[in-house]
Amino acid sequence: SLDARRLRLVGGGHLAFTDFSGQLESGELIEPSEGWRIINGYTLAFALHTLGEPGLEGILDGTSSLGDAAVISP
Repeated sequence: SLDARRLRLVGGGHLAFTDFSGQLESGELIEPSEGWRIINGYTLAFALHTLGEPGLEGILDGTSSLGDAAVISP
């Protein structure tokens, strides 16, 4: 089942989901462009799956990944 999944970005700071990604945080962070690529990919996969597009289950259940920093968990 694809209910209640969570996407975590390893190296994605608190602001990784904003326009300030990488600007106000320090430490080992993924590149903002990589974070946005992963976020946009999972968002699109979820939207298309919701609309009935087949073949996206692997991305959404974590058996396929859109990047090393992306971790899917129930």
